Amino acid sequence: MTIPEYQPIPGELYDTYELAILRHQWLRLGWHAPRGECRVEAVLPIDLRTRQRAEYLVVEDLRGRRRFLRLDRVVGANAFFMHRPGIGLH
Repeated sequence: MTIPEYQPIPGELYDTYELAILRHQWLRLGWHAPRGECRVEAVLPIDLRTRQRAEYLVVEDLRGRRRFLRLDRVVGANAFFMHRPGIGLH
Protein backbone atom coordinates (compact mmCIF):
# COMPACT_ATOMS: atom_id res chain seq x y z
CA MET A 1 0.00 0.00 0.00
CA THR A 2 1.47 3.35 -1.04
CA ILE A 3 1.21 6.19 1.47
CA PRO A 4 -0.01 9.43 -0.17
CA GLU A 5 2.31 12.42 -0.02
CA TYR A 6 1.77 14.58 3.06
CA GLN A 7 -0.48 17.61 2.57
CA PRO A 8 0.30 20.43 5.04
CA ILE A 9 -2.59 21.50 7.27
CA PRO A 10 -3.70 25.11 7.87
CA GLY A 11 -1.75 26.93 10.57
CA GLU A 12 -4.93 27.56 12.59
CA LEU A 13 -5.42 23.81 13.05
CA TYR A 14 -1.81 23.37 14.12
CA ASP A 15 -2.34 26.17 16.66
CA THR A 16 -5.47 24.41 17.96
CA TYR A 17 -3.48 21.23 18.61
CA GLU A 18 -0.68 23.18 20.31
CA LEU A 19 -3.19 24.88 22.60
CA ALA A 20 -4.84 21.55 23.51
CA ILE A 21 -1.38 20.17 24.38
CA LEU A 22 -0.59 23.15 26.61
CA ARG A 23 -4.00 22.93 28.35
CA HIS A 24 -3.86 19.12 28.74
CA GLN A 25 -7.25 19.13 27.03
CA TRP A 26 -8.83 15.90 25.84
CA LEU A 27 -10.18 15.97 22.28
CA ARG A 28 -12.77 13.94 20.43
CA LEU A 29 -10.69 13.32 17.33
CA GLY A 30 -11.70 11.79 14.01
CA TRP A 31 -9.13 10.50 11.52
CA HIS A 32 -8.59 8.11 8.65
CA ALA A 33 -6.56 5.12 9.82
CA PRO A 34 -3.85 3.66 7.55
CA ARG A 35 -6.23 1.04 6.12
CA GLY A 36 -8.78 3.72 5.24
CA GLU A 37 -11.32 3.22 8.01
CA CYS A 38 -12.53 6.29 9.88
CA ARG A 39 -11.86 6.32 13.63
CA VAL A 40 -13.30 8.60 16.30
CA GLU A 41 -11.90 8.49 19.83
CA ALA A 42 -11.24 10.58 22.89
CA VAL A 43 -7.51 11.31 22.99
CA LEU A 44 -5.11 13.46 24.95
CA PRO A 45 -2.72 15.33 22.63
CA ILE A 46 0.82 15.14 24.01
CA ASP A 47 3.16 16.48 21.34
CA LEU A 48 3.55 17.52 17.71
CA ARG A 49 6.38 15.92 15.74
CA THR A 50 7.80 15.94 12.25
CA ARG A 51 9.25 12.80 10.72
CA GLN A 52 9.69 11.53 7.19
CA ARG A 53 8.51 14.89 5.81
CA ALA A 54 5.11 14.70 7.54
CA GLU A 55 3.65 16.20 10.72
CA TYR A 56 2.16 14.02 13.45
CA LEU A 57 0.09 14.56 16.56
CA VAL A 58 1.24 12.30 19.39
CA VAL A 59 -1.79 11.29 21.44
CA GLU A 60 -2.66 9.05 24.36
CA ASP A 61 -5.94 7.13 24.26
CA LEU A 62 -8.18 6.22 27.20
CA ARG A 63 -6.20 3.04 27.82
CA GLY A 64 -2.91 4.94 28.02
CA ARG A 65 -1.59 3.81 24.62
CA ARG A 66 0.41 6.34 22.60
CA ARG A 67 -0.19 6.81 18.89
CA PHE A 68 1.26 8.98 16.14
CA LEU A 69 -1.56 10.40 13.97
CA ARG A 70 -0.57 12.05 10.70
CA LEU A 71 -2.13 15.50 10.74
CA ASP A 72 -3.40 15.43 7.17
CA ARG A 73 -5.48 12.34 8.04
CA VAL A 74 -7.34 14.08 10.89
CA VAL A 75 -10.87 14.96 9.76
CA GLY A 76 -12.25 16.62 12.89
CA ALA A 77 -11.39 17.64 16.43
CA ASN A 78 -13.60 18.95 19.22
CA ALA A 79 -12.64 19.97 22.75
CA PHE A 80 -13.84 17.28 25.09
CA PHE A 81 -12.83 17.59 28.75
CA MET A 82 -10.12 19.17 30.83
CA HIS A 83 -9.76 15.84 32.68
CA ARG A 84 -9.66 12.16 31.66
CA PRO A 85 -13.12 11.17 30.36
CA GLY A 86 -14.70 7.89 31.42
CA ILE A 87 -13.96 4.76 29.38
CA GLY A 88 -17.52 4.65 27.98
CA LEU A 89 -17.32 8.18 26.57
CA HIS A 90 -15.23 7.54 23.46
